[in-house]
Amino acid sequence: MIILDSLSFCFCSFSVQRYNFSFAVANLFHLFLLLVFIYFQINSPFLCDYWNKYVSLQSKFAIVRKRHHNFIYMPEFINPRVDWAFKRIFGTEDTKECLITFLNGVFEGEFVIKDVKHLKTEQTRHQKRERGVIFDVACETDDGRHIIVEMQKKEQRYFVDRALYYSAKAIVEQAKPGEWDFHLTPVYTVCFMDFIAETGIPCQFRTDIGFGLLEEKGSMLDEPTEPLSCGSKGQDEQQGCDAKTQARQLGCDAKEQASQLVPHKRRKKKESKVKAWKLSGLRYGFEKMRVVFLQLPLFEKKEPECMDIFDCWIYVLNNMEHLKEIPFLDKYPVFRKLAAIGDLQKLTPEERDYYEEDVKIMRDLYATDKWEKEKRRMEREAARKEVEAAHKKVEAAHKKVEAAHKKVEAAHKEVEAAHKEVDKLRREKEEAYREKEEATQKAKVKEKLAIAKKLLSLELPHLQIMQATGLTKEQIDSLKK
Repeated sequence: MIILDSLSFCFCSFSVQRYNFSFAVANLFHLFLLLVFIYFQINSPFLCDYWNKYVSLQSKFAIVRKRHHNFIYMPEFINPRVDWAFKRIFGTEDTKECLITFLNGVFEGEFVIKDVKHLKTEQTRHQKRERGVIFDVACETDDGRHIIVEMQKKEQRYFVDRALYYSAKAIVEQAKPGEWDFHLTPVYTVCFMDFIAETGIPCQFRTDIGFGLLEEKGSMLDEPTEPLSCGSKGQDEQQGCDAKTQARQLGCDAKEQASQLVPHKRRKKKESKVKAWKLSGLRYGFEKMRVVFLQLPLFEKKEPECMDIFDCWIYVLNNMEHLKEIPFLDKYPVFRKLAAIGDLQKLTPEERDYYEEDVKIMRDLYATDKWEKEKRRMEREAARKEVEAAHKKVEAAHKKVEAAHKKVEAAHKEVEAAHKEVDKLRREKEEAYREKEEATQKAKVKEKLAIAKKLLSLELPHLQIMQATGLTKEQIDSLKK
């Protein structure tokens, strides 16, 4: 029994830890000890007790290792945001199932993709000075739609314009040499953004920008109507329809596009002058270009909240390199294939080199971007400190000016007080001068009155007294009384 337990323990531990060389060596050593035990079991039973204790300790250790097996030996998956890994998941023939299921999740409820054919990712340049374009993933669906899938790791100011340029390039490449009737198949561009855009699109996880029919809200019926035709007057008359009739069929006037698709009797009357428009290109078959922006950092759903295939894909792509195992395996079998192709242990040495090189490039981009942001932050901090220092200097100068103003005001107050004191002294001096003058005048008058009184006692005429004293007749008459 001990021998069977030991053999099973060695076999299990060796199979569980087959990827770890050190544990493999340890298990070989255990097997060697087992053979030694069998030898001594036959020849010397003395060591049986010690061996039993050793086996019991090893069994306990195996139980502990099994409990922590998922933590110690969790599988490692590739980072799908790395360029090589992204193209491995979506850009090869053996992984078309992943691409098809993801695109069906993106365009769920609009159309169904049954098969795709991968196209050349590098667009040819027709002139030497023409700018080339290289897509991450480009494919054509079974019904002729062209789909481009891009992964953008670093923010660009005009990334939205770049995505539109890529889509327009794919449309231009549909031109055929020789006779061509200008028929275009729709082009869809799906852009994964490993950042939050600051310009161009709103701050939300998914944003669709499309080119299609613009119709007025509330002016159309829910059911689609048949487009106008030239009538059923025969093939010759249909070919003779002029350009004006064809333009009317296609809706050349933006104001009359809605009215041409609805019969006149069933057209709703416009009551408001304010017009609201909506894009309904796919509904009427006019959509030729659409760009879908997916800002991965803004996807906040947890694993239990992911109900449809699209949410499951985004959750896995957002967290794949941190997962112990790929979720949703029972619900969507495509993730079993993703777990197989994304396992780091199953990569060949050449594939591992490609992956590590792209990881290094991504880390360099991240480190460079982080350092640039840190430098800008440091520059802003230094500028802020300089501004604060300048503000402090200005505040100190203001305080000095205020102190000087206070001193000037105090000096003005002292001057005003001195002026008031001078005015007071001047008024007092004038008052004293007037009082002195008045006293002097009174003394002179009194003296003249005394003289006039003496002259009156001598019985001199009034006229002579007036001339001698300078008094008035009334003053002299008052002396008589």
